Amino acid sequence: MLPAAAMVVATTVGALSPRIAARWTMGAGPLLLAAGSFAQASLDAGFGWTSLVLGLVLVGVGTGLLSPTTSGAALAAVPAGRSGMAGGVGEPPPAARVRADGRRLRHRADLMHG
Repeated sequence: MLPAAAMVVATTVGALSPRIAARWTMGAGPLLLAAGSFAQASLDAGFGWTSLVLGLVLVGVGTGLLSPTTSGAALAAVPAGRSGMAGGVGEPPPAARVRADGRRLRHRADLMHG
């Protein structure tokens, strides 16, 4: 759900970016990320997998709003010859993301099981 929501929203926002002010996507994106994270954090072991859907969709939409805007800002801030380096500035490496997710899950498991 998260990758699909992020891809659809990022593609749409990227296409509409000349008509949408960056302040709207940069404002709404983090709010949706926070709302999705809160929705997921409020679940416990008794909830089924379908309870995760709302949080995953909110995080995906928030990511989709932020991704084209941060990439565009990074690319606009550097000369064309340095655009390759600027393209990856806004996104953490996948390995770092996986490590962070693992730490969060482990911390949550520790809290739930004492």
